[in-house]
Amino acid sequence: MKNRLLYDINKASDFEAEKLNNFLTNVQARRHDTNLAGRPSTETAAEIKKNLYHSFFVSKNYGGYNRSVREFADFIISTSRVCPSTAWLCSVYNINLWSAFRFKNFIGLFENVNFQLPLVAGILAPNGSLAQKNGEFSIQGTWWWASGVDHSDYILLGGKQSEDPTRQVGLFKLDTYQIFEAWDCMGLKGTGSHAISFNAASVPCEDIMSLQDYYQGAYAQHLNEENYHWQKIPWIPLTYLSFCLVGFGAVKAAFELYHNRPEKLGPGGSEERAMQYRLGNCITRFQVIEDSINAKINQLDKCLIEGLALSQDDKLEHRAGYSAIINELADIVSQLLYLSGASNLSEKSMIQRFFRDVHVIRGHQAFNLDQPFEAAARRLMGRDITKVQL
Repeated sequence: MKNRLLYDINKASDFEAEKLNNFLTNVQARRHDTNLAGRPSTETAAEIKKNLYHSFFVSKNYGGYNRSVREFADFIISTSRVCPSTAWLCSVYNINLWSAFRFKNFIGLFENVNFQLPLVAGILAPNGSLAQKNGEFSIQGTWWWASGVDHSDYILLGGKQSEDPTRQVGLFKLDTYQIFEAWDCMGLKGTGSHAISFNAASVPCEDIMSLQDYYQGAYAQHLNEENYHWQKIPWIPLTYLSFCLVGFGAVKAAFELYHNRPEKLGPGGSEERAMQYRLGNCITRFQVIEDSINAKINQLDKCLIEGLALSQDDKLEHRAGYSAIINELADIVSQLLYLSGASNLSEKSMIQRFFRDVHVIRGHQAFNLDQPFEAAARRLMGRDITKVQL
């Protein structure tokens, strides 16, 4: 990762940039000394075991409710009976997990879930908001996974919509969404699984299909030349098989870690190949995150330039967009730090606060943000992050 990005992000003094550069250099060095080596430390193995357990044997917050992996599997299999897009997407997800277990790349596995495959996070915990009010649902935000976009009158979205258990996941009649990513397989465009976003949408309750009706086949599909043969594939057996592969891989991996055999964490037992595999994954993800950071930097620069040219009244509206970009940038930076080795939550929180403080100072000058300039400056200058103990 190029440390010059830190200076570009902050547009701050050399002193501020140097502190961040030193910190990243430190955590990257530690990452290469431990997690990227062929033999993870005993502490690292213990952390992996804990993450492994929580990832596969503890309920996840799916659809706004605590759902176990078994419940998740039941939902996917039921969904796959009427929606081949769901079967394809989740089979790919399961095979990816199995591959991670097969090659013992546990660290890469958890990074994949967070960064490499945002659609997986969209399945497990949708980040769009659904709120019921006055007989209708208000929909806003982003869904990294939504099915039915191209081949149904309804779109499948997950979210906590009501206390009614049949509406933990619902199908909505919607046409006001924006597609920003399509999940295809082998060049086929008939899957209908997309990433979509909503500025704001309202859907009457009568335009929402219950899961009971959904499972009974009321989920109308539009068969066309692109997806007609796609739906003839035996997705249900393939979905079962993919879940079996994940279960087998998880049990085998947990057994090896339980007996503290970190020397077997490499592909085929080779420590050298394991190191190369993990190093290659990390380099790829650094590049992906770097691109994301640069994109946010450009947005901030554009937003600042536009804000300086506005009147005082217009600045009050414009600053909200600036603050939103700051928060998005801080989240991306936390991903970078996680990948670099700062996996402790308190450390990530501290660095996020650091970046937000820098931009609060910059934004105060352009938009007169609510947060006092002096308070942000005191927090920023009083923090020496080069002394962080990992």
